[in-house]
Amino acid sequence: MKNLFFLSIGIFLSITACHEDINPIGENPPTLLSPADADSLNDILIMPDGALNFDGQVYSTHNGDEPTVNAIDYIVSGTSGATTIIKLSYANAIPRLGGCFVQVEGASSYYKIPFPGNPTTSGTWSLPIGIPESVRPVKFCMSFYVYDSSGKVSEATTACINVVPE
Repeated sequence: MKNLFFLSIGIFLSITACHEDINPIGENPPTLLSPADADSLNDILIMPDGALNFDGQVYSTHNGDEPTVNAIDYIVSGTSGATTIIKLSYANAIPRLGGCFVQVEGASSYYKIPFPGNPTTSGTWSLPIGIPESVRPVKFCMSFYVYDSSGKVSEATTACINVVPE
């Protein structure tokens, strides 16, 4: 009977024990994010100043006179905790480029990023994307659309970021 009592107490204590992981040296390490969770990944990327996050998808205007955009490099490498540069070339932004829309593929929101400086009808844009330390080494792809100052939106171009260990 005594053994049953001690066994019951042991089971009770193991069930009610604290399950929170505690790091005795300091704070708990951050949870690493995966590209399988496109919404979370999209929301934590660090975009350039002036970027606004909106719900929904981006669509081309399909008028035939919208601007065009191409990723100069389809795959770029980056590391967690650093900034990766995506280089875009654009053309036919009449009268001039307004900015771009950026979205992690599969995400349900996007960023609207105004073009910094003096926009033109064609040129290149080096877009800095900050990758937080919580992003694990993996590859994810993003869609980029440019829009001109009259509101016409290009078809998407894709660039992928291969996050590698430091």
